[in-house]
Amino acid sequence: MERWGRTAAGLALGATGGALFVVLGLPLPWLLGAMLTVTAATLVGLPIEIAPNLRLAMLVVIGVLIGSAFDRAMLADMPRWLWSLAALPLYVVVVAGLMMTYLRRRAGFDRTTAYFAAAPGGLSEMILMSEQRGADVRRVGLVHTLRLLLLVTAIPVVVDQLGLVAPSPPSPPAPDLVDVALLAAAGVVGALGARLVRLPSAVLLGPMIASAAIHVAGWSAAEPPDAVVAFAQIVVGAAVGTRFTGMGVGEVVATLGHGAVMTTLMVALGAGFALVIHPLAGLALLPLLIAYVPGGVAEMALVALALGIDPAFVTTHHAVRIALVVGLASVLFARVVPADER
Repeated sequence: MERWGRTAAGLALGATGGALFVVLGLPLPWLLGAMLTVTAATLVGLPIEIAPNLRLAMLVVIGVLIGSAFDRAMLADMPRWLWSLAALPLYVVVVAGLMMTYLRRRAGFDRTTAYFAAAPGGLSEMILMSEQRGADVRRVGLVHTLRLLLLVTAIPVVVDQLGLVAPSPPSPPAPDLVDVALLAAAGVVGALGARLVRLPSAVLLGPMIASAAIHVAGWSAAEPPDAVVAFAQIVVGAAVGTRFTGMGVGEVVATLGHGAVMTTLMVALGAGFALVIHPLAGLALLPLLIAYVPGGVAEMALVALALGIDPAFVTTHHAVRIALVVGLASVLFARVVPADER
């Protein structure tokens, strides 16, 4: 009951922040409003959390929502994604190498801590691996949390200021009882099936795949109701904010400057890769940028939806990026970090 009381407080603050962002006309209001409001409350020591099971349930909703963007016409367009997917390994290595160099030379991180903090994705996995390898887990967690917070916050604002927002797609039909049953089944069966086969980000990608199958088959053209999606954004945004629990304001502020520099470099590198790939693949620049900047899978999918960008394209790239980061982190560790510096 105590946990759910703290969760209720987090949701109330998140909803208040989201409503304020709506009134102010700011981009992606429910996600960013909840994220920033709960972050501020957490840093001043308010007892707030988001129950893990609630967050997982909302990731299922977002997975179903992303899957609803798939259709048969998109399948014909997917071969063009191969160019940008093929460049992801290079992007991951370049970003990680540059970020590690920065953290070593400018932030004073030891080599092991810098290695895991510099990885462009896989927050939970990098924290676990860094703990096993003797890194400063607190620093690793703080850098990754700031990366996620700053990227998800900055991208919609930058895009909005530059006037790059893509036209919004037509609104889908309102779901009837059959649609609701199909979407709910996609969420439950997809999440359970993905966990059985140990798919990364199972509760997000499993429902996405199941929902995509339903929509490609033509069984439904609906997506989850707007109110449910808004609540999911509040939960996901508030959950990011609670990751600062136990961290002092001074500690976060001291690292914030480095986080801002890293965010700028990541966005610049993402833009550079997008500029090179877009004429080769015939893909627009904005979707490529959103697909490359290393925010969270769910968070960047919501950013894509808010900007009128194909969330299936964005989610596929972020899922592949995280799989690459997690896979390469273990393989390259012994080569990058000498034994006498571990």
